[in-house]
Amino acid sequence: MKCVFLIGSALSLLALNGCDSVLAGLDKPRASVKGARLSGLTLTGATLDFDVAVDNPYGVPLPLTDLRYGLTSGNSAQPFAQGKANVAGTIPAKGSRTLQVPVTLDFASVMGLVQGLRPGKLLPYQADLELSVDAPGVGLIGLPLRQSGQLPIPAVPKFDVSQLKWSELSLSRVAGTMDLGITNTNEFPLNLSALSYVLSLGGNRVFESVAKNGLDLAPGAAGRLQIPISFSPAQAGLGLLSMLGGSGGGYNLEGILDAKTPFGALALPFAQAGQAAFSK
Repeated sequence: MKCVFLIGSALSLLALNGCDSVLAGLDKPRASVKGARLSGLTLTGATLDFDVAVDNPYGVPLPLTDLRYGLTSGNSAQPFAQGKANVAGTIPAKGSRTLQVPVTLDFASVMGLVQGLRPGKLLPYQADLELSVDAPGVGLIGLPLRQSGQLPIPAVPKFDVSQLKWSELSLSRVAGTMDLGITNTNEFPLNLSALSYVLSLGGNRVFESVAKNGLDLAPGAAGRLQIPISFSPAQAGLGLLSMLGGSGGGYNLEGILDAKTPFGALALPFAQAGQAAFSK
């Protein structure tokens, strides 16, 4: 019996030493942020996706436990976004895997936490992340990560209809050109790809269309579009026609501006009212 016990003890020690030898001399798991990009960018918020690559040096799968993150800006220690990402599964033995870590941002909340931030600004950020893994034979290991970048807080451009120039003005048909000014109120460029709009004159909805005139606007820059319009004023009656034959009147312009930005595509809903000059 004593011999059996000694043999069993020796086998147990060999088994334990075997587990240790799997990890002996190997590096710790490594993690790095391969990139960060915005998805679903709107006027009210966005999702910031971090690509986190994890390398497993062990000969056994490496279980993931959790990933915590916090985003700060400038010298402020208070995060404007923080939380815990849902990571699950394992990293294959002697392999790697890239995790996508989404961070949802609500711009109203962000502006409430970052002093002086307003729509149209670019927000520099620093993201501190820590990925926890359960290393076999070692236990929990925390892998700290850091990534920095800029977040756009989009603002609606300014619109103005300075003039409507009529080429035809009759009870059956009104045709002309709308002189539309657009000012980029953002600290990043906008490349206009389409403008879906509805134009109302004197309280009457007269024309809707999609303009696909390209217009590149640098930060703070203004540009103009000459947009052809035509409609029948018959339903609105002689009152509208009389107004259009005058020197000017009230307009309302609303719709959606589609633009490309360095951070991705952006759809900007707008509504603008004012006074426009009429000419022939």
